[in-house]
Amino acid sequence: MPIEARDVRERLLNLFPAAAIQRFPQVHATMTKSQGIAAVGNSADLNDVREFVGTTFGLLHQHVHVFEPVPAPGTDFSQLFGVTPLEATSEGDEHHYIYLVPLTYELVLDAPLERHRLVFAWPLKVVVAPDHVRFHFTIMAKKPQAYLRDERRVVQSVQRPTEDSLLAQSRHVTGRSMDINLGIKTLWDGNLFDAARVRYKRARATSTEVMDEAFTVKRDDPGRYARLVSKPLYQTTFMFTEREPCIQYFVPNPTLGKLTFRRFSTSNNCVDDVIRTIIAANR
Repeated sequence: MPIEARDVRERLLNLFPAAAIQRFPQVHATMTKSQGIAAVGNSADLNDVREFVGTTFGLLHQHVHVFEPVPAPGTDFSQLFGVTPLEATSEGDEHHYIYLVPLTYELVLDAPLERHRLVFAWPLKVVVAPDHVRFHFTIMAKKPQAYLRDERRVVQSVQRPTEDSLLAQSRHVTGRSMDINLGIKTLWDGNLFDAARVRYKRARATSTEVMDEAFTVKRDDPGRYARLVSKPLYQTTFMFTEREPCIQYFVPNPTLGKLTFRRFSTSNNCVDDVIRTIIAANR
């Protein structure tokens, strides 16, 4: 596993919020995030880092793909991505498997032209429930040059593996993508969240409606809401309406069964709870 290398370990820790890094005993309250990561990278036991990832995965930025269930009882998840799970736990009738998958960016740098390779440990989670299977992919850096020590231009970047390649490799444990329009619309109608931006399917086209500033569709334009709520939804930005939600917003693509969480949540269970609530309302 690549976290034996200090730079890979530090890149891994950098994916987490600063408050989570403070949980390591090597980190003091006065340290910045980068100082804390360096302190952990210097002295933390590798098992401590693995345990940290297993117990704080829910805080990460994530893409989540939801599928109809396929796995038969006894399906082996011990080498799903060619690596052994860091952690395998059960929560009620769900089974959770957390992995660290080696990820590389093959780069071509300019001035002078040179090939360069960046290696990451990519946290992933697979959840198997009676009525669905979901894959949680940590959202990695879009600009790998941020991890280079100089300011050379990246003229080519190839990621291996990708979300698509890992999903294709796992077809034996996934069914069709789950359409979660009903669950999303039920909760939207119940005012759990409201939309600032809606992408939806019309008869012969796909359209996007964007509200101005702090306005949201259902609260501020009920006529528009009545038209949109009957349409199949695609990439849509929903803001939670409660005063202190565990995450401010999320971006589901209900028709394709994909959800994006690009903010750190305040609890390790937040993303799982949001998805469970949607799927329960989808029945």
